[in-house]
Amino acid sequence: MDTRKQPTARRRQIIIVAALALALLAGGASYFCLAGGAGSSEEPYEADGITPTPTSMASDAPTATPLTVVNDSYVPPEDEHWITPGTVAIGAFHPGGRVEWHLTVHNGNDEMAQTQDWAVTTEPNETAVEFILAAPLLGDATDAIRDLTSSLSTDRLSIAAYDPAALRLTIDGFQPDSRRVVSLSYIYGAQFHVWAERPHTPKTGYAPATEEMLDWVIVSEPHPVLASHETRDIIIAVEMPKDGMAPAKWEFWVVVAPDGGAGMVKVQLASRWLVDMRA
Repeated sequence: MDTRKQPTARRRQIIIVAALALALLAGGASYFCLAGGAGSSEEPYEADGITPTPTSMASDAPTATPLTVVNDSYVPPEDEHWITPGTVAIGAFHPGGRVEWHLTVHNGNDEMAQTQDWAVTTEPNETAVEFILAAPLLGDATDAIRDLTSSLSTDRLSIAAYDPAALRLTIDGFQPDSRRVVSLSYIYGAQFHVWAERPHTPKTGYAPATEEMLDWVIVSEPHPVLASHETRDIIIAVEMPKDGMAPAKWEFWVVVAPDGGAGMVKVQLASRWLVDMRA
């Protein structure tokens, strides 16, 4: 089987300066937005119904609380990337403890469509061919694909399998020992990457987390794919080993970066997490 990708519409190259949006408002956390390739902090806002989720109801159980300033009149933008809360305070943490909180991520992109063309030559007895997509399909593969055509009338193409990790799509129904051009149009989602890292500028009085301490941070969805204007909660858990050691006050960041594609400068948004150990 021989596949040669035909030219497709060239993606717009975005030249930007990487910006790290952090909560720098005194006593408050905010939504952090990314629009037009620049990071900016917006008005602080507190969502209704937010409560910490400790692992037990004991009075000294670790808790996670978003540090916010209430502003009910502010509505975060739909057409920009943003995350919230900007700062989370973890109190009464201790070895063997676990605490979790959600980081809300919003995709500001409009619906995104992609068309790829391939020249395909099948071998004798070959009826299925694997293709590498330029972007992740949104949701179920059969729902995301808008059009699948072949220039060979005897082909009867259908989707056989999709591997989202490898962006590998398997298409069945090819006429063996033949040549044709295959065209695929699909809707793709915006992929984000979420991870914990050491703070570049820790808050006064807080020690930066070590690499070992970053291993205690568990991200429920490290590589979420979001639909147009979708908002999703990503659970961030901190689980300290019973024999773990940490300063009385320490800090880490949870970083969110949209996948800008090849040749694009990455812009990151970050949430500050402040940990106070139990005395």
